[in-house]
Amino acid sequence: MAVLVGAAGSITLSAGGEHGFQILVAAVLAAAVATLYLYLHAEFQSVPLVLTLAIALRLILIPVGPVFSDDAYRYIWDGELVASGVDPYQKTPVEVARDSAVRPNSVELSQLNSPTYYSVYPPVAQLSFALAYRLSGGRFERAFLFLKLVFLFAELVAVLLLARWTTIRAFILYALNPAVFFAVGAQPHTEALVLPLILLAVVSTSSSQRWLPGVFIGLAVGTKLTPLVLVPSVVRRSGAPAVVASVVVLFVCALPFLHVHSAGNILQSLSLYYRLFEFNAGPYYLAKGIALLVSGVDLSKVIGPLFAITYAVVAANYFFKKDADRPIADSSVFLLGAFLVLSTTVHPWYFLPVLLLIALTDRPHWHWQWLSVTSVGTYLLYADGPYWLFVIVGWVGFGLLYGYSERKRIIQYLLRRRARRKADHLRRLISSSGIQASSLLDVGSAEGYVMNRYVARYGGTAHLIDVEDRNMTSLPYDVYDGVRLPYCDTQFDVAVLYFVAHHASDANGVISECLRCARVVVVVESTFTTTYELRWLKRADNLANRLRMSGRTQRRDEIHQHRSEVPHFRTAAQWRELFGAMELNVLLEERWGGPLHRQVAFVVTSSSDA
Repeated sequence: MAVLVGAAGSITLSAGGEHGFQILVAAVLAAAVATLYLYLHAEFQSVPLVLTLAIALRLILIPVGPVFSDDAYRYIWDGELVASGVDPYQKTPVEVARDSAVRPNSVELSQLNSPTYYSVYPPVAQLSFALAYRLSGGRFERAFLFLKLVFLFAELVAVLLLARWTTIRAFILYALNPAVFFAVGAQPHTEALVLPLILLAVVSTSSSQRWLPGVFIGLAVGTKLTPLVLVPSVVRRSGAPAVVASVVVLFVCALPFLHVHSAGNILQSLSLYYRLFEFNAGPYYLAKGIALLVSGVDLSKVIGPLFAITYAVVAANYFFKKDADRPIADSSVFLLGAFLVLSTTVHPWYFLPVLLLIALTDRPHWHWQWLSVTSVGTYLLYADGPYWLFVIVGWVGFGLLYGYSERKRIIQYLLRRRARRKADHLRRLISSSGIQASSLLDVGSAEGYVMNRYVARYGGTAHLIDVEDRNMTSLPYDVYDGVRLPYCDTQFDVAVLYFVAHHASDANGVISECLRCARVVVVVESTFTTTYELRWLKRADNLANRLRMSGRTQRRDEIHQHRSEVPHFRTAAQWRELFGAMELNVLLEERWGGPLHRQVAFVVTSSSDA
C-alpha cells in the first residue's frame, strides 16, 4: 500500500518536471507490481480498506495540471461555446476563431489538439463541459479543476457500486490499477464520466424494470459514443422498453444541439479519426507493416476503415451466435475489447470501461490488465522515449496472455481444423484400398472430431471408443479397459488407429483386437528415419499430449494406465515387419511428410479375409 501511495505521490510531484514522464512510467510499473501483490494476498484485505486506498490514490493526483493530455483544452473550449449558446457541432475551432462573434477566452486555439475537426463529444459530455466552465467563472485553471472533480465523482460512484457487486480480488484489480487511477485522477477524460452509466446499464439488465437499462445505456451513449457497441446486448436482454427508453433519453439530451448538419459533421470528424489518427494500435501497426512490405505502399487510410468494417462483422457474428448464451458482463468485455483491438488509436484511458466490466466477470483477464499498464508508457514516452518498446512489449504480452487464457478453446479449434485434414486423408486411404466402408470404429478417438467430420462429409456410421471419456461430439461413444473391445466379431467394416498404436505397450494385441471387430484396420502413425528424428518425435509427442490435456484434472498414471509411458515409435520398415510377424496382409502403404514429422499409413487385414 505504501508503494501505491508513493507512486501516486511521485506522479504528482514529478508532473511537468524535467524527467516527469520517465518517473511517472516507473511509478506506474511499481504500482502495478504492488497491486498484483495485494491481489495475490486478497484474503488479508478488506473492502473498506481497499476503497479508502482507491479514493486516496485518486485524490493525491488532483493537483496534477494538464501536462499529460491536451484533451481538457478541447473540453473547456466546447464548454465555453455551449455556455455561450454556440453549437460546437456546427463550427470547427478554426472557424469559431475566425468567424464567430463568440471567441473563447479561457483557451487559446493553439492549445487544442484538433482545431480543424468538429467536436465529437456527445451532448451529455458537452453539458458537463459547460457546467465546469460556468462554475469556473471563465478561468481555465478553475474549469480544469471543476471538470476533474466532476469526472472523479462519477468514477468514484462506479467504484462504490463495484465494491458491492464484485469480489475483493476483482475489486482490487480495478480500484487499484495504476492505469485507472492515473487516467482518472491525473487528467479528466470522458471515459470516467461514462463508467457508472455503463456499469448500471449492464447490471440493471437483470432488473424487472426493463426500461431501466435503456435509460442508462442512453445516457452512456449520450456521454461517449463507444457504448454504442453494447446497445444490442442490452436490448436483447431488456427488449422494447429499453429501446424506447434509450431513444427518449438520447433525444432529450440532444435537443439543445439538434441541427440538420450535426450528425454529418460528427461523422466527418470520426471518419478522419479512423483514417488519419494512429496510436498504440498493435494489430493495426502489424497490418500496416505487412501491407507496406508486400505492396510497397502506405495503405493506412484504407486499413483504418477496413478494421472498422471488420469489427462490425465480428460484433454481428458474436451477437447472433454467442451473445445470448453468455452473461452480459462477459459479452460487454468481448465487444468493447474487440473494438479496442481493431482500433487505430488506443489511449490508456480507453481501457477504463473494459477494466471496470472485467470486475463483474469470473476471470481477471490478465491480457487487458497487462496492456492497460504498459499503454501508459506508450502515451507518456511517445515524443521522447522508448515508445515502440512499450507498444511491442504491450501488444506481444497481450497476445501471449490472451493465448494462454484461451488455450483450451484455441487447442480445440486447432484440433477441429486438423481433424478435417485427417478425415479427408482417411477417406482417400479407404477409397484407394477399394474397401466398402459403411461402418467405422475409431479406437483411441479422443475428442471424436475426425469421425464426426468423416460422417458429416462422407456418410456412413461411426462409433468412438477410448480409455477415457473425452468425446466432444454427438457420435456414440464407449470407454473400455484398453484391452478388450466390447463389440462382436466383424461388427464394423473398418477400424481406425490414427496416431494411437505407438501409445500401446502391446501394439500387436490392440491391432489384433481391432481386426476381430472389423474386417479392415487403418493404421496411421508418426515415423522416423534417424535417431535425431526419433528424439524430436518423442519430445513433440509429449508436448502435444500435454497441450491437448491442458486443464484436465486426472492424474497422469490414470490417463495413461493403458498406454506405454514411453511411446513406441517405429520406422515404416519396422511397422511392415510387425504386420508380417502377425501374418497380416497390407492392402496399402502410403508415406508422406519430412524430417519434422514423417508419417506412414497402412491398410491391413487378416490373412483369412484377404
